[in-house]
Amino acid sequence: MSTKRAQTRSPPLKAPTLMNNGHACNTKGHWGAGVALAFKKYSPSAYHRQKRHCTGPARPNQNTTKHRESLLGKCLLIAPQRSRSTVTAVDTNSYDSEPTPAEEEKRFWIACLFTSRSYGKNVDTPDSILEATASAVEDLRVQIDAFHAEKEELERHVEGDKRRTEGRTWCEEDVMRLEMGDCYSVRINSGLFGVPWQKTKAVLEKAGLDMVVVRPPDEEKKTARKRKATE
Repeated sequence: MSTKRAQTRSPPLKAPTLMNNGHACNTKGHWGAGVALAFKKYSPSAYHRQKRHCTGPARPNQNTTKHRESLLGKCLLIAPQRSRSTVTAVDTNSYDSEPTPAEEEKRFWIACLFTSRSYGKNVDTPDSILEATASAVEDLRVQIDAFHAEKEELERHVEGDKRRTEGRTWCEEDVMRLEMGDCYSVRINSGLFGVPWQKTKAVLEKAGLDMVVVRPPDEEKKTARKRKATE
């Protein structure tokens, strides 16, 4: 991300179809406010996908706390959901059901950047959040590169060719039927996590991931009104 790319755009839910929409998350899987809540209302299936991811695989003597600790500084990249409301029992990126034309136009990827262990009064320190942000953004970059590499590989093969199946990051159906647009993000960490935006911005610029930062469309109007009121 460069300063030039940190430009004001429409809110993330209004951004181009199949864009990659990044937001900061806690490792408890709680989407109770801010952009996370907007995503939860828009795509319950995506919310449950990340909730299962944060809980970890169900098994005897499971240490959920240890599992969540391992998520810090990582990214969960959720493919566009075919149905915004269907919840499947399997932790997968695969589609739920055929989308309606309206849903097809509004599909997008959600990149969950795990930058804090908790939320509210128990949110991590700014330094910890910034460190986790750098690691999570790098994880996102690796996953994006893997998607494009696997898509390119699959598209090179003609029907009948032997295809590599081991070591894949993505479901073959997802790779073949989806595209991935530009990365968009709100000013992550600067809201409920309380980290000054300029500090997170510096981390994103150093990461080198090209990302368009967006803000609410009415914010500029509010700023203009405040500026006029002080004149």
